[in-house]
Amino acid sequence: MEYIYRFYARNMIYKICICILIIAFASCQKETPDLVQQPRYDLLTSNKWQLSNLYLVDVATSQKADFTSTQYNPCELVDTFAFGKDSVFHRLHADPDCEIKWLFGPNEGALWWLDSSDAKLVISHEFDFYHPYKWNGKILQLDNTTLEFQHNYINYIGEEAAYIFVFKAIK
Repeated sequence: MEYIYRFYARNMIYKICICILIIAFASCQKETPDLVQQPRYDLLTSNKWQLSNLYLVDVATSQKADFTSTQYNPCELVDTFAFGKDSVFHRLHADPDCEIKWLFGPNEGALWWLDSSDAKLVISHEFDFYHPYKWNGKILQLDNTTLEFQHNYINYIGEEAAYIFVFKAIK
């Protein structure tokens, strides 16, 4: 009889130990926040930006031409761009009398987002009837002073080309 008692007692101790281990592991699970904001998101939204250069690149030869003055008047280069935390892209015109050469590049009222790897920046205004666009750019550089992203496309003669937008951070 004593043997049966020891057998049941030993099994009960094992069962209690297993229950304690299960409870311990279940209670140690880390809680993950619903929304984790990436450092690139913070860099984009915490700064205001001014366009400093626009380059046109021949992807096949890597030749780069400064296209800034071709697409923008000097008074447009003091405009401020902002990536809102509400995912709206803002362009604030510094000079209301500045004549825009022609509507080119990211502009007011677009939506912006980073892809899941934070490697690409998308600025999209696809639902505008008069001027729809989508700039889908690979981020080449992003820090507290510079944002540089490259948008690849096929030019009118069927060759790969790219625009590189270079912005400087302003306070």
